[in-house]
Amino acid sequence: MAGLLKLIILGIIQGVTEFLPISSSGHLVLTKSFLGFPSEGAFLEVALHAGTLVPILIFYRKRIGSLLAGLATRDTESWRMAGMLIVATIPTGIAYLTIKDILDRAYQSPVAAATALCATGIIMMVPVRKTPVTDKPMSLLNALLIGVAQAFALTPGISRSGST
Repeated sequence: MAGLLKLIILGIIQGVTEFLPISSSGHLVLTKSFLGFPSEGAFLEVALHAGTLVPILIFYRKRIGSLLAGLATRDTESWRMAGMLIVATIPTGIAYLTIKDILDRAYQSPVAAATALCATGIIMMVPVRKTPVTDKPMSLLNALLIGVAQAFALTPGISRSGST
């Protein structure tokens, strides 16, 4: 199969799976293995994820613009939200820097991706305690816990939305 066709297939897999509580990265690893596509580690997956970032930025453009405007005008709530985003990002950054080599190997292993996809399935079957939605602001602890869940989702096969 021609290289361009394989890339198109991977783009379709990424586009379809990104917005579901399943791991698009895990499905990309398995699809690459199935198609005999050479694995370069996480680079191709990051490039494909960048492709899905564009529609997300378009969809949330008003919200992002409002946040940026609030930061420029020193709006307290906007700065609080930015702080929460930073806190939630820190665990993922630390995890990536700490286990980058392990992650690169996992992105080349269909067995690792399949195992992590099974783990995501088990996580999704665990009952979740429903808490009522309130106007109460998010706590730093909750932002940190979301960041830890996102750090686990660096593994191909672990869903970001499913883990959080």
